[in-house]
Amino acid sequence: YFIVGQGQLLRQEFDLAAASFLQISLVYKTDHPVTSDALFEAGQALTRIGLRAEAGRLLQEVVRDYSRSEASGRAQQLLNELLSPPK
Repeated sequence: YFIVGQGQLLRQEFDLAAASFLQISLVYKTDHPVTSDALFEAGQALTRIGLRAEAGRLLQEVVRDYSRSEASGRAQQLLNELLSPPK
């Protein structure tokens, strides 16, 4: 699903990409090392289609549940951008 999601991102099919990345978190929960990356990518895809609140929830999950992952830092950075007032 991860590679499928990446392909969908390249085709700018952000809604389908988010669904593909979320499938990973549903199937593997916290047992797979790529789950945090998949949740981050899903959150990023959701921001591209304007679903900022939903993206924020996924990014918060990455920061909270996968704090030791590389994706956690990226999720926190994107979350900060989402929460900051527009310039």
